[in-house]
Amino acid sequence: MTNVIKKLPHLKIQIQESPPQELINALINHQLDCVVTSFSRDMMADERTKSLKLQPISTDSLCVVASINHPLARRRNIRWSEAVNFRWALPPKDALMTKELMYALKKMDCPDISPVIESMSAVTMKSLIQFDDNLLGIMREHQAKEEERAKNLVILTIQPRIKLPDICLVTQKQNLIPFATLQALLDWKKLED
Repeated sequence: MTNVIKKLPHLKIQIQESPPQELINALINHQLDCVVTSFSRDMMADERTKSLKLQPISTDSLCVVASINHPLARRRNIRWSEAVNFRWALPPKDALMTKELMYALKKMDCPDISPVIESMSAVTMKSLIQFDDNLLGIMREHQAKEEERAKNLVILTIQPRIKLPDICLVTQKQNLIPFATLQALLDWKKLED
């Protein structure tokens, strides 16, 4: 985001973190100019989203993470049918990552996971998993890789990988955002990498 500010120093940016559906509702009601989010299957089926333009800016995958001392931390080629039997911390059941996880498990004929802890806070989840050697959790790939580089957590090698919906820049089809601003936002992810 700092590169967008450098490119357009007079641009006023207000960052609002909320569940994706709330952000999309605010966009549809003209309370926001754009939203950066993933679109769930439910959101794609919503008739109101036909008035929106989705421009993919990044792909994403779900990673299973554990403490460095978890029993699965040093194993390779872990099966989902084995992993589901451990204790889990997950976002609430209506969160996109949890929905995608449960959808993928159903397609693999694996039982649902009943989390022992639910939280929307990525910081809370990281701490819980880092300090509980028997707890598994999920993170977006970029966050999981950062935590693994910092040696806070490990990413488990579980196949198949679960792909998450692309992260998109979402605007109204009748977009009033100036072209230079829109282009800077679209280039933002490329600049940050």
